[in-house]
Amino acid sequence: MAWRIEDHTADVVLVVEAPTLKELFEETVRALAGYIAGKDVPCEGCKTKRVVQASSPDIDLLLVDFLNEVLSASIVDKVLYCQAKIQALEIGNENHVVAEICGISTDWEHDVKAVTYHDLKLKRTQSGYVFKCVLDI
Repeated sequence: MAWRIEDHTADVVLVVEAPTLKELFEETVRALAGYIAGKDVPCEGCKTKRVVQASSPDIDLLLVDFLNEVLSASIVDKVLYCQAKIQALEIGNENHVVAEICGISTDWEHDVKAVTYHDLKLKRTQSGYVFKCVLDI
């Protein structure tokens, strides 16, 4: 599993790779937190937990909606949610995800207004999945 940031005209592109869809959802939370904090965030021993969920007609849209739920929770709770444990991931006619997210108090180096649908890509590869989305900063 890996993530990186790529340049974009006025924003940044978040690129995340993982071997399975479940791990992709979990890794995107870690990646979003890493970008916001400006570094990989060790999330061991986190005490703030909450459950988030999202539904969407497409898997790529589901991932964006899920990340926006995590981002909103971080802003409201003033905690950087850096870890997710997927409790349910249903893919089919109605795509749905439920996850317990865990966060820590830490400094934020970058503000993110939203995870956008602009230039959104979810690709299956020989080694798993690659997800790209633009972060509105």
